[in-house]
Order: sequence, then structure tokens, then C-alpha cells
Amino acid sequence: MKYSVNPAISELERAYQFFNGELFGGGLDSNVVITIQSRGRKSALGWHWASKWKNGDTTSIAEINLSAEELKTSDPYEVLIHEMAHHLNHQKGIKDVSRGQYHNKRFKEAAESAGLEVKRVGNVGWGITALGDLAKAKLLKFTPQKDVFALLRVHETGRKEPKHRKWSCSCGVNVRVGRRDFDATCNLCGTRFELQEGI
Repeated sequence: MKYSVNPAISELERAYQFFNGELFGGGLDSNVVITIQSRGRKSALGWHWASKWKNGDTTSIAEINLSAEELKTSDPYEVLIHEMAHHLNHQKGIKDVSRGQYHNKRFKEAAESAGLEVKRVGNVGWGITALGDLAKAKLLKFTPQKDVFALLRVHETGRKEPKHRKWSCSCGVNVRVGRRDFDATCNLCGTRFELQEGI
């Protein structure tokens, strides 16, 4: 078979084992299935879903997924570490995100301890992450094989893009604007509005 996501999944499984030791102190269990699936109507770059899989009738297994449409445009290693932080909190019985995908301070603490920089944005809370210095250093030690992420799923073309996009400031004020180059500051908190595109 010429085209397959298997090399990308194998690379993510290799990265999971490496980052578990280097960034999580070996604290994550192996009860996780790593997948690459379509994000569908979601805007997420990835997700952690507790107890989504079963081994036979008894053992519940969590899922860490990376969105197939974002494999090439996002940093798959950063997304993986983000979801691993959710998995760590899940193991500890800590609720770190609400139904509306608002990431609370418990997620921020887990993500920062794993080497991510965390930013707070209105409707997603502390859900915007990037590789921090520690994670970048560990990634270099890991010797990533980014070429396996060249294959990505094409975004749906039948669905129209929204005319107005959502922008949020840090105090939670939301506005909908039809331009991507919108540049404004909130009068309440003094921070710039940022385009909300996926987590």
C-alpha cells in the first residue's frame, strides 16, 4: 500500500513513550490508543477521550487523537503533549476541561509541567499551547521524523466557511467579525482580540 497513516501513528506511539519518560517522569500509563481521525465539524487539532476504547469487556482505554486535517499544518508533537497532559489529569481524577472545552488552571499546571507554554483565551480558557523551551529541547533529543506527517486529510469543501469569525479577548468578551485581519483591543481588559481557530 503506497499511502498509509500507519507510519504517522507509529511515530506518535514512539513519541508518546519518549515524552512519557522525559516530560511526564514515566507517570502516564499505557492504557491509551493513539488515533488519527477526521475532526469532522470540530475545530480541534486533537482530543483526549477517556474510556473510549475497551479491551474485551472489562478494561477501559483512553483515546488520544490527532485531527487528520491538521497533521501537516499543526505541530503534531505539541498537540500530542497537550493531549498527554489531559491524560495525566484523567489518571489523577482531575477534571481539567468543561463541556464547552474551557481548559481550567488544572490543565495549565499539567501542561506547563510538561514543557508547554500556555496561553489563556476567552472561550477556551488555558487551552492554547505551544512548545516551551523544555519541550523543544526534549524534541531535539527525540530526533523527530516529521516527514511521516506529510499525508493529511483534505478539509471538507462542501461546507461553507462562516462569513463572520469569532474573536475573543482575555477577559472573555467575544465579537464576530467578517475579516481575518481584524485588529482591535478590548476596552475592558486592554488585551487584543484573537481569532478563535481550534485547540
